[in-house]
Amino acid sequence: MAAVGMKYITFAPITSEPDHAAIVYGTGAIAQHAISGSVTYNRDESSLYGDDMLAEYYNGMTGYDLELGLTELDNSIATMLGIETAVTASGGTTYKMVSDNQTAVGCGYVQTLIINGVTKYNGYWFHKVTFVLGTEAAQTRGETIEWQTPTLTGKGWGVVLDTTTGVQYRDRQEFTTEADALAWLKSKAGIT
Repeated sequence: MAAVGMKYITFAPITSEPDHAAIVYGTGAIAQHAISGSVTYNRDESSLYGDDMLAEYYNGMTGYDLELGLTELDNSIATMLGIETAVTASGGTTYKMVSDNQTAVGCGYVQTLIINGVTKYNGYWFHKVTFVLGTEAAQTRGETIEWQTPTLTGKGWGVVLDTTTGVQYRDRQEFTTEADALAWLKSKAGIT
């Protein structure tokens, strides 16, 4: 699988989490232009020895870290992530970061792939993630421009959506068209 791009970073607020049932999301939003997405799966690895040899081995997933790069963090997304925003009298925007913020959201994106010369699209949906604004940078302009863009870092949660599948972390589905992948993503985020 050769990934050649990504688009449509999407967030949806969690409105309820029924026991052993699908999470209910409010109306989501697609962020400004996507730059990057990176997922690191966290595992709990443990070995049990008996009779001087390996008797049992466990390597289970405990969650994941998700990092998303955006061209900008617009007000609707910031509010969804629990960052308080307000428009000032002069038309500007203030952002208030709260240190104990634990707002969880569903989020996803579309990844473009080329497989054996054929373009395909993967839709990704992460069921529950708590984000913080990971990096903000400012740098003077010199002979060349170095773009400074926000990065969101999130901690992914395992969820039990039904009693038959156990803990789930994300959904991934492959599509032959970008439009179908985007429609799937919008349906996950409650965007009509």
